[in-house]
Amino acid sequence: RPAMVLLDVMMPEMDGFTTCQTLRRLPGGEHIPVLMATGLDDIISINRAYEAGATDFITKPITWPLLSHRTRYLLRASRAFEQVHASREQAQQEAYISTTLLQVGRQLISSLDSSAILNRLCQLTAEALECACSLTLLWEPEEEVYAPLASWGIAEEQREELKTLRIPRSVLLDLLKGFAVNDVIRQAREDSGALLPLPLLEHLQLASCLCLALRHGEELIGIHIA
Repeated sequence: RPAMVLLDVMMPEMDGFTTCQTLRRLPGGEHIPVLMATGLDDIISINRAYEAGATDFITKPITWPLLSHRTRYLLRASRAFEQVHASREQAQQEAYISTTLLQVGRQLISSLDSSAILNRLCQLTAEALECACSLTLLWEPEEEVYAPLASWGIAEEQREELKTLRIPRSVLLDLLKGFAVNDVIRQAREDSGALLPLPLLEHLQLASCLCLALRHGEELIGIHIA
């Protein structure tokens, strides 16, 4: 994909107007800066250049310092647009992730009587989010701890070790406080304020993960990690 296109209006076979229109119809061509050079400085030609999709125009004979300034301006504007577009895509991706996790969470809550179903939903979460593994911790009120109930993508030996894992509420206080604001929270191993126990992240070999609050009504009954 070119960073910018400089077009002359007067070209053999296909003129600059038609070339610009064709470029704009190509995949990804709608956002490429197009600077059109023309010896025609009448309003009709200028309007036609913009209607064809030109980003800017410059008249001939070309003043080279002016062309240099116009080029730098168009490239800066193009980079700024790409940054905004990337930020929007990232926001859309995060919204998709949050929605996916919330939908899976609702299914988890409605299926708490079957560990087989929970394991299947852990698998679907991992596949949907393209992550290595996922894990569900449920609150055990008798012991007052969070304990693993289902998982996906975890080696058999690790699963056996996880069965003995018990996490007291006090260890997860910061995460639980975060759930009061947002039901989906991102956690990275290098974060200064760890919301999940670092040994758990290291045990699962996770550099980062998303934590989803599992609720029954207003009651927090579990945590889904992916």
